[in-house]
Amino acid sequence: MSTEQTGIVKGNTNIRTKASVDSAVILVQQSDLKVKIIETTRSSDGQTWYFVKYGQRESEVGWVNGSRITVLQEPTSPSQNPKKYRLTVRTNTWFKEFPTDDASQLHDDQKVLVNTGNTYTLSAYKLESSHYRFTLSDSLIRNKNTWFVFKDHVKIDAL
Repeated sequence: MSTEQTGIVKGNTNIRTKASVDSAVILVQQSDLKVKIIETTRSSDGQTWYFVKYGQRESEVGWVNGSRITVLQEPTSPSQNPKKYRLTVRTNTWFKEFPTDDASQLHDDQKVLVNTGNTYTLSAYKLESSHYRFTLSDSLIRNKNTWFVFKDHVKIDAL
């Protein structure tokens, strides 16, 4: 199957010509190496193998046993992970550098007051306890693009 994944090949790993432990070794990798995963397959014995690009040249490709690689990005379909989100402010609130329940504990340069009805485009967000940590997609506020906001003060929708 075709993917757009990256991974880390663990040190002391053989990169091979085919998806088999019996195939010729192209490279013995002694230290961890970041690679682009081009293809994934299963061998006849059920093992997962990754066809990877490990260098800058087109010829620097080969197969790595799945037990020797840590996958960094799992493929997702756009419907599972939209690239953009809309954050709508439901009530006057603070965007904060830290997820504190009491914004008065933060210095003025660590928070910004936002008004009800304001909307922002996000590239990512994550719920962390009572706050969303979010990343602004197309703008900065006070030269920052990552903030926290109390989860009940905003609504986030996929675009």
